[in-house]
Amino acid sequence: MNKYSERRSSLRRPIHHDAVMTTEDGDTLNCVIADFCLDGMFIKFMSESSIRQAVFPDIEERNLVIELSFTGDQGQAYSINAEVVHHIQGACGLRFIKRYDQAVQSLVNLSVNTGLSADHSLSVQSILSECIQYIHTIFGPLLEDFWGALEEELRSEAVKANNDQAANAYMALAEKVKQGQSRLQKSVMQAVDDPVAAFTSLLEKRKAMNGRLSVIDKHEFEDWLVSRVLVMRCEADYQSLLMPLKLRLDALGVGDKRHHQSVFGPALLVSSFQPVVQALIVDSATEKLIFRVFEHKVMILLNGLYEGLNAILIRHNILPKLNIKQTRMAKLKRKNTDIEPKKVVSSIDQQGRLSSTTKAPSNHGNITAGAESSSSASDNVNELINQQSQAFTLPPFSSMPGDSASATTFSENQQVAQSALSNISNLLRSLRGQDSSNIDASTVEAKETYSPFEFEEGLAVLQASSSDIDWNEAPRRLIERVQDHLPDADDEKAIDEGKKAAIDVVDRFFLSMRSNPRISSEAKQYLLKLEVPVLKVLLKDERFFEDQQSSVRAVMNRIAQLGAKGSKLNPANREKVSDLVHKIAEGFEHDTAIFDSVLTELDELLERQNNLYVKNVERVAAAAEGTHKVEEASLAVATAINKRIAHKFVPSAVVTLINEGWKEYLSLTFIKFGDISEQWQEALSVIDRLIAYGDDPRIPIDIKVILPKIQEGLKLVSGNNEASLKVRDALKAFIHNAPKGMHLSEQAQQHSVPESEDDHIQRNIHTSQALKNWILNIKTIPLGSWLTFQKTENDTSYMRLVWVAKGFSKFVFVNHQGRKVIELGLFKLANYFKDGRIAVDSAYELPIVNQGLDDMVKDVYDKIAYESSHDVKTGLINKTEFCRQVRLLMKQGKRTSECSLLFIRFRYSESDDLVLTGSFAKQVVKTLEDLSSTDMILARVSDVDFVIFNVVEESANYRLKTQEALIGLCQQPENLVLNLMVVIGESRAHLGFNNPDSMIKHASEAFSDIPEIAAEDQNKETENLSDALVPKAVTPVVVLDKAANAEASAQEFDSLVFQIWGQRVSEIQRDETVMKESVHLNLFSAVQGDNETYSPENEECSLQLDKWWIKTLIELQKNQAQLFTGFEKIRVQLSAYALNSDEIIEQLIAASHSGELTASDICFDLYDCFQIQDIELSVMRMNKLKNMAYSFCLDHFGSERSPFSYLKLLPIDMIKIDDAFISALSNEEGKEEDEDEDEVVTDSIVEIAHYLGKKVLATGVDSAVCLQKMKHLKVDYVQGSTIEESTKYDF
Repeated sequence: MNKYSERRSSLRRPIHHDAVMTTEDGDTLNCVIADFCLDGMFIKFMSESSIRQAVFPDIEERNLVIELSFTGDQGQAYSINAEVVHHIQGACGLRFIKRYDQAVQSLVNLSVNTGLSADHSLSVQSILSECIQYIHTIFGPLLEDFWGALEEELRSEAVKANNDQAANAYMALAEKVKQGQSRLQKSVMQAVDDPVAAFTSLLEKRKAMNGRLSVIDKHEFEDWLVSRVLVMRCEADYQSLLMPLKLRLDALGVGDKRHHQSVFGPALLVSSFQPVVQALIVDSATEKLIFRVFEHKVMILLNGLYEGLNAILIRHNILPKLNIKQTRMAKLKRKNTDIEPKKVVSSIDQQGRLSSTTKAPSNHGNITAGAESSSSASDNVNELINQQSQAFTLPPFSSMPGDSASATTFSENQQVAQSALSNISNLLRSLRGQDSSNIDASTVEAKETYSPFEFEEGLAVLQASSSDIDWNEAPRRLIERVQDHLPDADDEKAIDEGKKAAIDVVDRFFLSMRSNPRISSEAKQYLLKLEVPVLKVLLKDERFFEDQQSSVRAVMNRIAQLGAKGSKLNPANREKVSDLVHKIAEGFEHDTAIFDSVLTELDELLERQNNLYVKNVERVAAAAEGTHKVEEASLAVATAINKRIAHKFVPSAVVTLINEGWKEYLSLTFIKFGDISEQWQEALSVIDRLIAYGDDPRIPIDIKVILPKIQEGLKLVSGNNEASLKVRDALKAFIHNAPKGMHLSEQAQQHSVPESEDDHIQRNIHTSQALKNWILNIKTIPLGSWLTFQKTENDTSYMRLVWVAKGFSKFVFVNHQGRKVIELGLFKLANYFKDGRIAVDSAYELPIVNQGLDDMVKDVYDKIAYESSHDVKTGLINKTEFCRQVRLLMKQGKRTSECSLLFIRFRYSESDDLVLTGSFAKQVVKTLEDLSSTDMILARVSDVDFVIFNVVEESANYRLKTQEALIGLCQQPENLVLNLMVVIGESRAHLGFNNPDSMIKHASEAFSDIPEIAAEDQNKETENLSDALVPKAVTPVVVLDKAANAEASAQEFDSLVFQIWGQRVSEIQRDETVMKESVHLNLFSAVQGDNETYSPENEECSLQLDKWWIKTLIELQKNQAQLFTGFEKIRVQLSAYALNSDEIIEQLIAASHSGELTASDICFDLYDCFQIQDIELSVMRMNKLKNMAYSFCLDHFGSERSPFSYLKLLPIDMIKIDDAFISALSNEEGKEEDEDEDEVVTDSIVEIAHYLGKKVLATGVDSAVCLQKMKHLKVDYVQGSTIEESTKYDF
C-alpha cells in the first residue's frame, strides 16, 4: 500500500453544511460536512451525545458503514452510503461506497461562496495523483501498441536490408523488443510516476547540456538533439492545449513559472522513454527508426491526453474560466507581416531576460536591425542551441526587498536573514563572553548603570557631532564614542549589557560597510552619518534588522544603490542626497517618519537614474543585436548562394540578379524573418526556379508573377531604379532566349563566407580544449550578473552582463550608467576568467543590511576558527594544530632524518601554580622565534608549556641555545620579580616515527622526577651565562625506541595496504529525545596494522586516496551490496584537490552512468577546502556531481581549514564540526568554566551553520554527557562511540 492509498485522490473542498448520519442500528446523529471530494468527506459532530459515544468509542473504529443525508443546493434531498475510515474525537472521515457525482456537484455549488480555502498541500498531491493516473490510462495503451509496431517495423527493415549482417541485426533487435516488452513498458511507466522530479531533473540536465554544446561528444549531442526536436514538434502541435495546462499548473504551484514547459508536457513522456530504449539503439539509423515509430504511434495521438488533463484541473476549479486569448498565446501566434522599420522592442520574461528586436531603418540602403520573433519561438530555440541572442535591461537593484515590486531574487536570502539578528547577537555575545573570561570577576566592582535619560542625552550629543567626524579616517569604536559623550563620563557608571549588545551590533555593521568594496567612498560618507540614528532605531525595536519593510533599511539600500562603486551622481543629485542624509542626522529622534519622507525623495532620484540606465542598455543591446544579425545574415546568404551557384555554369541573368541587389534583399529577409520563414524560402526559390528554367526550359515559369516580386524586393534595398531596370532587361532576355538554348551562361564565382562560430571553434580546437572548464562556466552565467573586472593591478571595477550572442560567441558588459564597458568573444572572456581578471560577484546586489549581517557572521566564524587552532594571547598554534602540522612535516621529509621535540615549562620556584602574564608570554615567543629555523614548528600547549619541533642535525646544541636564551629572559631585570624557573625536556626520533603526540608525552614526562634548579640559582648573576645552565646530565633527553621508528612505513602509496573501518551515524530528530539510528555509515581507511585514520601528506597522496576510494566503493557496491541497502548514505572522505581538475569528477560521473555506483547513496566529506584553486570551477564540478545525485559534507567546519568565504559558495548539503570542538566537550576532566566556554563556542559554530541553512554533523561524540550537549545545541547528526564503536570490516 503506498502512502497515498488512504488519502482522497481528488481535491478537498471546504464547506460547512448540515447533515444527518444514520448508523446500521438506526441511530441518528446531527453533524456538519466540513470538507468533501469525489471520493469521500470529513464530518464533525454537533455534540458529545451518548449515542455518538456509543457509536464511536474513544478508539478508532474502521469499516463501519453509515448513511448520510443532506439537502442540496436546489433543496433536493441526497442520501449517500459511506465507510468510516478514521475517527477522532468529535469528527470522522468517510469514504464513499460508490460515486455520487450529483450529490458532490451539489455540494460544489453550495461551497462556491463559502470563502474557505482547501488544504493546499494535500489537494495538490491529490490532483497530481489523479493526473498521473489519467496519464497511465491514456499513455499506457498507446505505449503498449508502440512495442508491437516497433517490432513489426524492425522486421520490415530486416527484409529491406542490403546485406545479411544488417538483416540479422534488425531481426535480433526485433526479438529483443518482443522478449522485453513488459519490462520496457514497466520501466517507462515508472519514470512517469514522479513528473515533478522528472521535470526538475530535465531542466538541470538541459541547462548542463546547453552549457556543453561546443565541447561534447558528437554522438551524445545527436542523442540529445533527436529527443529535443521531437519534444519541440509536439509542443508546437499541442500548443493550444499545453499553454492553458501550463497556466493551470502554475496556479496550482506545480512546476517552474519561469520556464515555458509544462510538468506534464511532451518532455515528460520523451524523457521517460529515451533512457529505457537507449539499450536498443545500436546506431543513428536505429535511433531514428525507434523515435519515428514512437512519434507516429504515441506522440501524435496525445490530443485526448492534454484535453483530459485540462478537464481534470477545470473540474477541480483550477482556472475554470481561463480565456487563453487573453494570455500570451495571442502574442505567440502573431505573424510578423510589417516590413516597415520599428524601434527596439524589449520582451522581458520572468527571469528578466530581454529579447531585443529591431526593424530596418527607413533608409533602405542600410541593414542594421534584428529580426522580430515571438518570445515562444525564441524560448524554444534557445532551449535547443541558443538560437537567439539574449539581453537583460532591468536596472540594477531593481528587486530590493521592501520594494513594492520585490522579486523572488532576494526572497530566499531574506528568509535566511530574518532570523539572523538573534543568531548574530548570540554569536557576538559569545565573543564578548570569551573576551571577558580572562578577567578576574573578584576584581571587578559592580557599577551603577546610566539612566535611560542620561543615555539618550549622550546619544543626542554624539549624533549632533557626527557631521564633524572625518569618516575617511577610521574612527574609534562606537562604544568608546558613546561612552565619551555620556554625562559626566567617568569610571563610576556603566552602560547596561543590553545596550552594549546593540552598540556592538551597530558598530560591526557599519565597520563592515566601511570595508564594502561595492560602495563608493562618497556613499560610505553618507551612510556612516546614519550610525547613531540606526542605533536609536535598534534600541527601540530589536527586530529592526529583520523588518524587510523598514523605511530605515530602505533608505540605506537606496543610498547604497545611488552610490554604488562606478556610478556617477550629477552635482545636483549629489547635493540632494547630502541634504537628505543631513536632514536625518540632524532631525531624527525616535519617529521614523523622517525616513519615510526621505525614502520618497530617494526613490525619485533612483527612478530617474534607472530610466537612463534602461535606455542606455536598450541602445547597447540593439546595436549589438543588429551587428550580430548582420554578421549572421552575411554568413547565411553567402552560404546559400554558394550552395546554388559557386563554380557552376548558371544563367548570366541569375548572376546579374544576385549581384545587383538580390543578395542584399536576402540579407534583409534573413534579418526580418529568419532562415526558417516562408519569406526566406521564397526569396531563395526565385534563384532556384531561374536556374532550373535555364537547365530545362520546359519547366513552366510565369514571368508576370516572378518579375513583380523581384522588382518589389529590389526596391527595398536600392535607392534608385537603375539596378532594377538592369535586372529586368537581363531576365526578359533570359526568359525569351532560354527555350531556344541561346541564353547566356557563365561560371559563377564563390562569394566570400564570413567565419562561423563553429569554424572559429574548429580552427581554435586546441584553445577550446585548454579553456574548456572556463568556457563551460561562462555559459552558465545568468544574464544580469555583475562581475569584477581587474583592468590593472590596482584598478578593479564592476560591470554587468547584458547581452549574449547566439552560440555564446560574444558578450557585452555595461557599467552602472548602462554604457558599454567592453565586448568580448568567448575565448577572450575565458582567458580573462582563467587569469583571474574577471570573476562573477554573485552577492553584488545583496542588500547592504544582508551584506552586513553576513560580514558579521564571517567575522565571528573567522575569530572562532582562528581560536580553535591558536593561543589568543600569543598567536601561537595550539597542541591540536601543532600535531597536525608536525605529522605533515614528518610525512613530507626524509624518513631517516633526525628530529627533535623540546618541551618547555615555566615554574615558580616555590610552587607549580603559575599563570604567565601576557607580556611575558609574548617575550617567550619572540625569544623562541629568534632561534627559529626553516623546519621549526612552535606551539603553546598550555598556559606554562611550549613545544618546539625541529629537524636538526645537532639537536643538543639547539637545546642548549634555547635553554640559555630562556634563562637569560628570566634574568632580565623586569622579570626577576616573577621568580621564575624554566625546565626543558627533549624527545628525539626520526621523521619516519610520525607520532608527535608520543613525542610530547615522553618529553614532558622526562623531567618530572629530576631535581629542580632553584630560580635563584638560575637567576644569579655571573659573568658567563652558561655557568647558570642546568647541568647537561640533568637535562633529560628521551630517544624513542628505534623499533617504533620502523613502525611507520616509508612505502609508496601504491604499496600501502589499507584496512576499512566504519562507524554509524545517527540523526537527532526535532524532538531532542528521539534518535533515528544508523542513517549513515562513515567509512574510513587506515594502513593495515594501524587503527588511526590515514592522513595523506601531500596533493599526490590525497588524489591517490580519492581514486582508491572510488575503486573501493565500486567493489563494495558490487560485492557487498548489503552495505548500501542498510543506510541512507555511505560517507567517505574526498580531498579538495579533487575539485582542482576534471579527472576525479569524470570518474565519478562515469561510475554513476555505468551503474557501478549509485550516486544517491554516496556522501563525500570534503576536507581541506582551503586547497581549492579556483572556486568557480570547483563549484561547477561539484554541481556536476550533485546533478548525478552525489552529496557533499564540508569537513573541519569551524577551523581555518574551511574558510568562511567558501562556505556560502560551495554547494554542500551539510557540515561536519571540526573535531577540536567536540573533543573539548567530551573531556570529562576539564574545569566547569572551561566546559561552559567550550559549549558556548560550539553553540556559535552550530548557529553559524544553521544561519547558512546547513545540517550539522558532530563526530567524536564519545560520552553520554557529550551526546546530551549535542542534543541541547540542536546538532542534527551525531557519530561516536556513544552511538557505536568503530568496526573493522574484513572484506
